[in-house]
Amino acid sequence: MIFVQRFLPILLFLLSITILSEIATEAEVFNRLAQRLSKIARGNLLGLYLIVTFTASLVTIFLGLDTTAVLFTPVAIELAHRIGAKVLPFAMATLLLSNTASLLLPVSNLTNLLAQSKLHVSTNQYVSHVYLAALAGILLSIGLLLIRFSHSLKGRFEVNDLNKVTDRKLLLMVSFACSLFAVMIVLNLSPVISAGISAFISIVAIYLRRRSFLSWKIVPWKLLLFTTALFATVTVIEKFGLPRIVAPLSRSHWEILASSSLSANIFNNLPAYLAFESIRKTSDIYYVLIGTNFGSIVLPWGSLATLLWAQVCRANGVIIPWSKVISFSAVCALVIVPITALLL
Repeated sequence: MIFVQRFLPILLFLLSITILSEIATEAEVFNRLAQRLSKIARGNLLGLYLIVTFTASLVTIFLGLDTTAVLFTPVAIELAHRIGAKVLPFAMATLLLSNTASLLLPVSNLTNLLAQSKLHVSTNQYVSHVYLAALAGILLSIGLLLIRFSHSLKGRFEVNDLNKVTDRKLLLMVSFACSLFAVMIVLNLSPVISAGISAFISIVAIYLRRRSFLSWKIVPWKLLLFTTALFATVTVIEKFGLPRIVAPLSRSHWEILASSSLSANIFNNLPAYLAFESIRKTSDIYYVLIGTNFGSIVLPWGSLATLLWAQVCRANGVIIPWSKVISFSAVCALVIVPITALLL
């Protein structure tokens, strides 16, 4: 019963937001966004990169880190190809910000939703506690990206005209569904209900305009099963004394940050969060979120978003230089985790 009460709403949210994102891609919402971004930058490569990082942050904040990894990454890759720029800086922006922009709202990350449920706080109460750390995480990430790729972001590019939209009515309806979801979250409505309503509107839109797209393939079966398995595994382990294992690693904020970050990289951030959720002082859960959201970026399996990002990159013909990715991510984690923790 506890498993159903805690985790079923999270799974329903994950289902709804994934369907909304899949339909948004089919309706060319993200593709159109990429074209608009290149127009706004007016040929300035550095300006375009900043716009991409800002947009990736917004997508992560309102639609979740997996949406950025799966759906905005191909947009960033296509944008780089479109203007003749190096792909790695753009791909790395979506990778880093899919994780480090995922603290501001409960809907940004499944760990946040679990924390909100555990803490019994409203969205406004949650945001008021983490907003400084969350914004610092985003700004530090963008700064580190600019330092790392400064040599690749010089010069200008040719601005191309916008491509013709396949179905403007579908684009407008699904764009409305995505915007409505963001508005409902800002208004402090239930993330599960907000995502469900927006997903329903998008399903109606695609049914009316492109019925052939609707199939069971848009349901993220593997992601749902993987997440359910993680929830179930930690629930079972917790009954066999997980709190006693975690307690010696949670005696101070710095121990929580270090041990939760390390655990997230070894075991994945979701089970790491669930393991440390049992710490004695409930308010310390915010430090667990810093460790599992920002500290999990080093190894590929630390975050599901990173694994999804790698899969998307391979599907788009992008070769991932893992040694460079891991070394840069490690530097980012060492900088971002302690600084953001001081702002809680």
